[in-house]
Order: sequence, then structure tokens, then C-alpha cells
Amino acid sequence: SAQRRHYDGSGNSNEWSAALERTIRIGGKAEIDAELGDNDLAIGRARLGEARREAARALADLWLDLLATSRQRELWAEQLSFAQSSHHAVEKRCKAGDASTLDLNVASADLIEVQRQSSAAATAEAKAQAKLAVRFPTLKLTPMPLTEPSALDM
Repeated sequence: SAQRRHYDGSGNSNEWSAALERTIRIGGKAEIDAELGDNDLAIGRARLGEARREAARALADLWLDLLATSRQRELWAEQLSFAQSSHHAVEKRCKAGDASTLDLNVASADLIEVQRQSSAAATAEAKAQAKLAVRFPTLKLTPMPLTEPSALDM
């Protein structure tokens, strides 16, 4: 490469700069580059495997959370039916004169508390479904019921 400097208004200048350039290739660099490429591929595969494991762990956590909240909602729905029948029975006994107003108030408070818990369980189930649907949108949300645990024969 070469350069020449020229000044306007002060005449010509005889200032020159010249250089000779040549690229130098280190011996064995092709093998080193190939090894670096292989290492980058191995790192990429390891990161992909780690991402798959993390996704599987997240899926398992979210799915089990959905199963648990679904079962909890079912249990609170069952408790709600028990509380409603108890309240109805206490109302009948109160009309017949067999139960006090205090018994009716206790049954009503119990019914209200179970309704609150049932509503909270339904909300928790909806949140679990939403979390699962957001993270895994193509997954079908049809949780299978958990089976009763069986005893192990040892």
C-alpha cells in the first residue's frame, strides 16, 4: 500500500509512505479452528439438553400443580355439599324448635367458610391451568385423576 500527502496552497510535498503487507498463517491453525468448531457444537448440544431438561422439569411441576389444585377443588366441592346439607338440616331442626339460633348461625358460618374455600380452590385451579397454558400452549389440558396409592409388598 502507498500514500502520498498533498498540501493545498503551499505547493507540493514529497512526503511518501509505502508498506509491503503479507498475511501470516500460523501452522496447525486449521486443526485448531476445527477443534474450536467441534467444541462450540458440543457446547450447543449441552445447552440444548439442559434446556430440554428444564422444560421437562417445568412441565412436570406445572402439571402436578394442576392435578393437585384440581383434586383440591373437587374435595372442597364435596365439602360444600356436606356443609349445605348440614345447614339445611339445622334449618329444619330450628323450625321444628329442636335447634337454637346459635346452631343455625354456626352452620351458616361453616357454610360460608366452605364456600370461600371452594371458591379459592377453583381460583387456584384456574391459575394453575393458565400457567400451564401460557408456558405450554399446545398442550391439551385434560388432567387425569390421581389413583389411590397402593401398599408395597416387600
